[in-house]
Amino acid sequence: MFLSIDVANDNLYAVEGSSSAGTVSIFKAGQSKLALNTVEDGVIKNHASFIMTLNRVISAKSLTARLTIFTFNSSSVMSRHLDLPLSKPKEIDKMVKNEMLQIVTDPGEFVYEYSIVNSAAAIKSNIVSVWAYALPKEIIDEYHSYSRATKLKPMALEVHSNSIEKLLLNASVNGKPFSSQSMLFAQIEEDGLEIHLFSDGQRAFSRISPVSATELKILLGNSGISTGKGSFFDSVDLTAEKVKNDSILSEVANQYINYIADELYKMIQFQQRRDAKNPVSAVYIYGGMAVVKGLAQGISEVLDINTETIESLSTVKNPNNIRLTKYINAIGALIRL
Repeated sequence: MFLSIDVANDNLYAVEGSSSAGTVSIFKAGQSKLALNTVEDGVIKNHASFIMTLNRVISAKSLTARLTIFTFNSSSVMSRHLDLPLSKPKEIDKMVKNEMLQIVTDPGEFVYEYSIVNSAAAIKSNIVSVWAYALPKEIIDEYHSYSRATKLKPMALEVHSNSIEKLLLNASVNGKPFSSQSMLFAQIEEDGLEIHLFSDGQRAFSRISPVSATELKILLGNSGISTGKGSFFDSVDLTAEKVKNDSILSEVANQYINYIADELYKMIQFQQRRDAKNPVSAVYIYGGMAVVKGLAQGISEVLDINTETIESLSTVKNPNNIRLTKYINAIGALIRL
């Protein structure tokens, strides 16, 4: 049993579960809002606040697992897709490090990791395709120290792109397999957007965009709209039917949706240039903001592409019917390869 903790800039998401042969079983999950400026661009800035929030989630949800995996994202993490000659692991390690040394500023300040994209194809072609990462040592050391400060046992640190790639490999999403089709998977949080392009069953590209929901949150707070007992946006309704009689809310909501749609459209165009015969056919959203009612519908109407919130994955066993939407990265990190 593992504890997987996804660190966003504004929220902390935790999942307790296990994995076997690419399938994840989840049993408990919880989240907590992080205080302002606790985490910035994946880097923990307020140590005491972070530890307090982490302890609060563990206590509130009675999470007992101690082997801990953190998953995060930061613009300081560098990645590159590489095609290398099929070799022994130690040789691949060396080739990955040599390639990544060419793009980092201070080689001694980074740790180099990689994940194999398709091991079966590598055996046939004698070419191994990998996603290589250069992670700042300072961030790795800090996350390990936070684990120890909360009496957890640090096991691994992963970036979001690797977590979701493992989770979606050979998966069906909302009951639909995507196999060779091209699709976008977008994590939407209050202060950012991560977009992952999948094509031919593999992750082809990822990018981070600074799309903020601050203006929308201020307007909702000032208008006195009830947001329920959960996190702020859990009960927000931005469907066209709901906001049609509020011109100000409608304008701000549409502006926010258009910001997201514009960033997604850039990836749609990227795929069109990359492989015009396999255009993006669907968008799946997840994350803290994906629970907002009407958000997927609004994005779909702007892009004219089917857009859905991730509600189920064939790779996830969920006996307690936990809503998966906010916990996708944490769930994916539970898969140990």
